[in-house]
Amino acid sequence: MVVDLRAGQLTPIHLPTPIEEAFRDLVRTREAVVYDRRRVRQRMQSALLRWGIRRSERFIAWSPRWRTWIRTIHPESEWAQSVWDEWLSQLEALDARVTRLERLIQTAMSTHPHSSLLVALQALREIDWLTSATLVSEFGDFAQFAHPRAVMSSVGLVPREASGGSSRRQDPITKTGNAHVRRVLVEAAHSYRYPPTKQGRTAQRVGKAPVAWLLSLHTIDWWAQHRLHARLRRRSGARGKAQAVTAVTRELCGYCWEIAVWVRAETRREEAVHASTL
Repeated sequence: MVVDLRAGQLTPIHLPTPIEEAFRDLVRTREAVVYDRRRVRQRMQSALLRWGIRRSERFIAWSPRWRTWIRTIHPESEWAQSVWDEWLSQLEALDARVTRLERLIQTAMSTHPHSSLLVALQALREIDWLTSATLVSEFGDFAQFAHPRAVMSSVGLVPREASGGSSRRQDPITKTGNAHVRRVLVEAAHSYRYPPTKQGRTAQRVGKAPVAWLLSLHTIDWWAQHRLHARLRRRSGARGKAQAVTAVTRELCGYCWEIAVWVRAETRREEAVHASTL
């Protein structure tokens, strides 16, 4: 083991600190509660189909108007009514848990050791506070990745490969590694079907970053929007939407890694300037 360490043959890994591990547990707990709420919603919608109950007006499922409507439903059977009341109470309890956990996450983000990175990652399109929290809770400051390809591999976005002799074949992506990060990045990648823009929620989120960082963060986001939008349109016509979104997600990993590297370098520079003035 010592010989391997001296020869540089061991791959370093990132060990989260107790604070980082607690933050990761908080984010994953919120994700688990959201999954439980989705299961309850599916059961309720299936029951409505079985009972032949249809809404008279057209509105978005699980919107405030939808929730008002489902509270007025009264099945004919007394047992069915008891089941429906149980589901309603479960749904309200899960909604309250999600809201409470989201408030805890937002509060923890302001005191997190990588709070600067949590804000900087939101410069990218559709990377909101929750996606940023998921990325940082799973990967920290990305210091364990020497190259963006390592990030892509760690979330299972690289193709499988079957090679033997002179033959080389690449199959669909491995989907091995961190599924939490892969899920949120795939969701963000869909937004690049829209043309690049400097308006909207992205500009509001980046406004929370230090003033000296704004120009660099806007530049990285602008490059990413142009490149990923063009790539998504080009590959959608050639390979189909699913493969195009996968390709854009893979490149989005690279931009997240670039911002993390930039934040670490900028933070060290500011610390050096502050130390020289003491």
